[in-house]
Amino acid sequence: MERLKCDILVVGAGPAGSSAARAAAGKGLEVLVVERRDTIGVPVQCAEFIPAPLLGEVGLARDFVVQPVRGMETILPDGAIKVMRAPGFMIRRDLFDQTLARAAEEAGARILASTRVLRMEEGQVVRRRKGEAGEERVAARVIIGADGPCSPVGRWIGSENRNLIPAVQ
Repeated sequence: MERLKCDILVVGAGPAGSSAARAAAGKGLEVLVVERRDTIGVPVQCAEFIPAPLLGEVGLARDFVVQPVRGMETILPDGAIKVMRAPGFMIRRDLFDQTLARAAEEAGARILASTRVLRMEEGQVVRRRKGEAGEERVAARVIIGADGPCSPVGRWIGSENRNLIPAVQ
């Protein structure tokens, strides 16, 4: 079984994972990001609204912005309507995720798509690339679990999200 070494292993290339990877790589650390999907951001996994102040923090081209909005209405399962007055933007979430991942790569992070983390073994993460027979160990000083609400990394450390809210947009 082959072995990779890095300072930081980020599991998941969504906004949190790519942002963490970008920040760490920008500080000169060796960062490896593994993403189980073939194409980052596809299928879209979360809402396409971001608050206006957040867009300023991203500091990237805004090709993913669809339109500005003044707020949102949410219809709850009991029929109640919650109105949130908050300026923000509707975005193409797939393009947003891809833009953040590209920025992480430009900062020096290495991203491996089509790659699953299988388990933690002897303090190292075992991963496999789609279509490859062998497994590979990744030795990292820090592991960042940015792999969503059903996080394998979270399970490894005994932290599972049990209160999930299904939603349709």
